[in-house]
Amino acid sequence: MNESDDTRLTPLRLMIMLTVLTLAGALGWAVYSLPESSSGLAVTALAQLPNSGVRNPVTAAILNYRGYDTLLEIAVLLLAVIGVWSLARAEHPVVFEPASPVLLSFLRIVLPLMILIAGYLLWIGSFAPGGAFQGGAVLAAVFVLLRLSNQDLAIWSHQGWLRFCLVLGL
Repeated sequence: MNESDDTRLTPLRLMIMLTVLTLAGALGWAVYSLPESSSGLAVTALAQLPNSGVRNPVTAAILNYRGYDTLLEIAVLLLAVIGVWSLARAEHPVVFEPASPVLLSFLRIVLPLMILIAGYLLWIGSFAPGGAFQGGAVLAAVFVLLRLSNQDLAIWSHQGWLRFCLVLGL
């Protein structure tokens, strides 16, 4: 018997296996005991739609019922950034390498349009599906394009400004 192929049933492995089987059985029983149909809270939520301040039920649910959840998700992302910064400090390159003139010309046209689209998606979210998440995704794409073209290094060269923006985002 090879030492790396140790498949003996030790007491620790037996305890872990019994715990996993017990949890799987409890989960299976909980799913099996659920009612076949549920009325949910849709009727109550739709009745409160005029009080929500928006016309779209999806946007109302996100703004009124998921606000703290989204805030905590942003706080977790901020803590992740702080954790990465605390591990090591990466130095920015001292020399700014110029991007391709074709890319820079493309960005001069596309980036303002993308910022307008992000603002429009945020505004339209109160009337139709879409909103802050989609607008934020388009705005994040703006920053990705800026990073790919080395145009963001001059903007974020001051660490204090970046930290201020991150905390302000929360």
